[in-house]
Amino acid sequence: MEQPILLLLAAGLLIVIAAVLWMRKPRSAAQPEPQPLPGKLWEQPQIEAAVQRFVSEIKQENQRVIDRFQQTQAQLMQELNQLQQRVQQFEQQMAAVTQQLAARPAEQGKQPAADPAAEEDALRLRNRYKRVFELQREGLSSEEIAKRLGAGRGEIELILSLAASGQGRSQ
Repeated sequence: MEQPILLLLAAGLLIVIAAVLWMRKPRSAAQPEPQPLPGKLWEQPQIEAAVQRFVSEIKQENQRVIDRFQQTQAQLMQELNQLQQRVQQFEQQMAAVTQQLAARPAEQGKQPAADPAAEEDALRLRNRYKRVFELQREGLSSEEIAKRLGAGRGEIELILSLAASGQGRSQ
């Protein structure tokens, strides 16, 4: 099976060598030079000119790519510098805030942030408690105080009992 392949390769090689020799063979003056068909075959100067144009276009395109790359690189470096400056500013601000928080007394740090709605509710409760104590000083019973304030008797008794137990502790 290898012999037919080798035979074919050898025959092909001989044909190629013969074709190369035939093309290199100088033509005599008696034989006219065959003319290439118009638009089909190019002469060597035409081929060289086309290759030169192609190389020139490739060089120009390469230079445009290099210029664009350098511009992009410069822009990215500028953005990187700006971002590094911003990071430094944020780090300085964070350090300043950290120092301020460390300088505050520990008690202030434990206080929760005031919620406006919660403050209003606390204010209403204080006012309600004040009113309960005022009515008690006037001599009204728990039932009468509950009726006047529109609250339950149990709530009023709880307020009064908590206040009484709190007064006993403070004395």
